[in-house]
Amino acid sequence: MNDVQEQLEHLVTLYGPDKVKVAAQKLSNASVRTMPAEYIPVLSPDEVEKTIRNLDQALDWTVNAGRKKEGTYQDKAGLVKQQTTMEAAVKLAEAEAFMQIEGEGRDQYVMEEGKKIALNNDAARDAFRRRASVEERRQVANLTAQINAIDVELAEAGDAWFTAKEAVETIRAKAYLQAALLNFLAGRGA
Repeated sequence: MNDVQEQLEHLVTLYGPDKVKVAAQKLSNASVRTMPAEYIPVLSPDEVEKTIRNLDQALDWTVNAGRKKEGTYQDKAGLVKQQTTMEAAVKLAEAEAFMQIEGEGRDQYVMEEGKKIALNNDAARDAFRRRASVEERRQVANLTAQINAIDVELAEAGDAWFTAKEAVETIRAKAYLQAALLNFLAGRGA
């Protein structure tokens, strides 16, 4: 027999089995600490599990929002590259058109479809320049519109990412509160 059993038998002999049983139950009840009622809503197993699920979900929101933001930036980069290429094409088309101009000063003109078109002032030369690059300008305008739409998407993606990040911070604060309360209760009365 071990020492504990010997002491228990000695106590039963001295005080009787009923008194030893009552004393053991009191000791057993004293070692089991109950959670104070005011902590139950925060520390119930369902609440702790809910917090963990919320953290996982908020992490997913943040990652997805970040990926959407990153993808939108990549889309914009491709469009900006196209826009730059098209702006160069506009300049090239206009340069080619200027090479068709004949004459000097107020006597400048171009021949189109057998007709002589006078370019005797800045407004006429500007109109000719724009007409020569109309398709390229249309494409640049279309790309600019797409880039502007992406800028709106970027703002929305940034807002979604910020919202997800704030949700994570709020849920993390709740998790820290639960952990602190559990640590407090674990150390209470020990």
